[in-house]
Amino acid sequence: MVVQVTELTLSDLSIEMDDFRSDLNTYLSSQAVWKGQLTTMTSQTLIDIASAVGTFDQSRLLRAYEDAFAETAQNEDAIRAITIMQGLRMTRKLPAVAYASIVSPVTVTLDPYTQFTVAGSYFFNREQIAMVANVSQTVPLYQGKIVSYVMNGLGTEYQAGVSEEDSSEVSDVDVVVRINGVIIPKTAGNMWNYRAQPAWADLTKEDGRLNVQFGNSVFGSMPLIQDVVVVSYVLTDGDNSNNTITVNKKVAVNGFSDISGVMTTNPTGGTPITPVAVYKNVASGSFGTNLSAVTRSQYIGIINTYPGIIDAVTQAQREIDPMDLNYMNVIRVSALISS
Repeated sequence: MVVQVTELTLSDLSIEMDDFRSDLNTYLSSQAVWKGQLTTMTSQTLIDIASAVGTFDQSRLLRAYEDAFAETAQNEDAIRAITIMQGLRMTRKLPAVAYASIVSPVTVTLDPYTQFTVAGSYFFNREQIAMVANVSQTVPLYQGKIVSYVMNGLGTEYQAGVSEEDSSEVSDVDVVVRINGVIIPKTAGNMWNYRAQPAWADLTKEDGRLNVQFGNSVFGSMPLIQDVVVVSYVLTDGDNSNNTITVNKKVAVNGFSDISGVMTTNPTGGTPITPVAVYKNVASGSFGTNLSAVTRSQYIGIINTYPGIIDAVTQAQREIDPMDLNYMNVIRVSALISS
């Protein structure tokens, strides 16, 4: 008896691993023998082998599309993942500014981040306002609602607090962190450059939420259990509030009912979040692939030998632990997989 065997063309199959396995399994189930007289008893082994090959090829295709290097980065999720994993923060919105003329019947001082309301919209001041009785003055007011939350320290390293609001609603520069009533400075980078100094880092999450990151006992601040941490931030509409009509609208100050005023301009200068594409050069540049001893081609050669890995994140001693000499001259490579 002659058994008719149809050949399977692998190039016609899907590159998606699950579909690849399903299509191959369907084909083998319908055939009595494999070309070359391999019986169906070996079909599962063939499926596993072919799937491994398929996954390997798929990882190459994904890498070509979602590469973390500047010249090929395309996918927003991949860029965000690389940015976050390397400790780089993504910018959020900036509030628009308008001017108001205000007057108080008594001498009073308004602290920074006092809440103002104008025709149902929220505004605030960034600088202290010293008012003299019955003397009108013009002040800049920024669009945004002030939010504060209180938490106790945990006494552990690298504590964090994350805002509930997403979509980058938190103003990019209007975050104040206090520990036991003392304002803690914000780092310009990671904690390593704040040795024996209090500090916190602003690391925006991939969904746009504020991520307040503390340090350890050596770098930055490590709030203890008895410490009270107050994080105050501003929710803003960014560029959406530009050119809204506020001229001649009345101004009210929360907690100071005697102060009155009127807006003299419309808000301008609010900005949206920075597009994700901007970070593909920043994130990939932080890999050091062009300046370090390990070259980009070496990364690709190593990474592509492992199925399912679409990219990698590297860290030097400074990013791992600046004080641990075990990491001197060491580069840690962490895989980023498709899942």
